[in-house]
Amino acid sequence: MKRFVPAVVLVALAAGRDVRAQDAPPYPLAPECRVEAETDVARRSLAAFWFEQGKSQVDREAFAEAVGSFACSQAILPHPSTLYNLARAAEWAGDFDTSLRALREYIAQNPDAENLAEARDLALGLQARVDARVEPPPPAPPPPSPPPPAREADAQAVVGWVAVALAAGSAAAGLVLAGLAAAEQQKIDAAADGTPWSVVAGREADRDDYLIDMGACLGAAGAAALTGILLLVLDDDETPTIDAAPTVVADGVGLVLTGRF
Repeated sequence: MKRFVPAVVLVALAAGRDVRAQDAPPYPLAPECRVEAETDVARRSLAAFWFEQGKSQVDREAFAEAVGSFACSQAILPHPSTLYNLARAAEWAGDFDTSLRALREYIAQNPDAENLAEARDLALGLQARVDARVEPPPPAPPPPSPPPPAREADAQAVVGWVAVALAAGSAAAGLVLAGLAAAEQQKIDAAADGTPWSVVAGREADRDDYLIDMGACLGAAGAAALTGILLLVLDDDETPTIDAAPTVVADGVGLVLTGRF
């Protein structure tokens, strides 16, 4: 059951504090509300009109409109009964913030009101309803972009560079062996007359061994270089698969190539 402070209390406003519209709190007024009047009698009549308008709107459950009407009456001629009815109409309209503000003002201005305990209980209930409103949480930030996948080492490119390095090493070994063979040849050419043949034959054998090893190293260097270049140039998922592995033979070192073409 909806309870209001009786409208007859408005008559007592003539002896109360003369508070003009500029002193009133900013409650939402009815769109057609006019707060100025030529005389005090006209002002009281105008306030009473809007008060009765608010009661009529509550009776037909037009609560939001009733809030504007009671607010207009309160702006024209402030009074506790108007403030209390404004609070109740705002509560029924679902405007808990306005209702709680009007109730607190009513309690503060009327410490001896007969319905003070009821007003306080109502304010506590409204505060609980305001506190219970849950604001929607802010949207979660988008997850961070995953780091780019680490690029796996290309086995074909690795074998290609290994082959190039092996080629360089084999070429260097071949050059060293060529130098040793040239040194032995110089010793043979510089041998004095009468040098025992066994000594000369031993140097010739060493020279020949160096030359054989040099040829093996240079051949392995060429093969490794060619293999490495092919693997690096043809480093693509759609190219033929070529595998290379170093090997040692009786005459030197080399590479064994296997693959699908």
